[in-house]
Amino acid sequence: MSRRRPTIDTLIRKYGYCGTPATLEAVEDRPALAGNLSAAAHLIHGLRKAGLGFAIVRGTLTREEIEGAHYEYGDLAEYTAKYDPDKLADGWNVVDGEEIFYISKPGAGALGV
Repeated sequence: MSRRRPTIDTLIRKYGYCGTPATLEAVEDRPALAGNLSAAAHLIHGLRKAGLGFAIVRGTLTREEIEGAHYEYGDLAEYTAKYDPDKLADGWNVVDGEEIFYISKPGAGALGV
């Protein structure tokens, strides 16, 4: 999950990406999360589906790790074949009739496009 931040990783695995209301409730009720607001912020900003009209699918960790954090699992080889990075441009693309937003350098985020 995160790079060498075992405490945050543990909290992510424990609480998962459940959106803002559930995370704020957990901060009020769970001292471990209240004591690590960086993890709480990460859980809020990394939310999966909040009525935004899209889903984030992860395929680089194990199925258990990904689903344990409340994300959808996707097979990396299958998705790489379907969404070939060599054929996609940064920004909006259409693949098999599906509109997707591709980010070649995810570390830069959507604003880096």
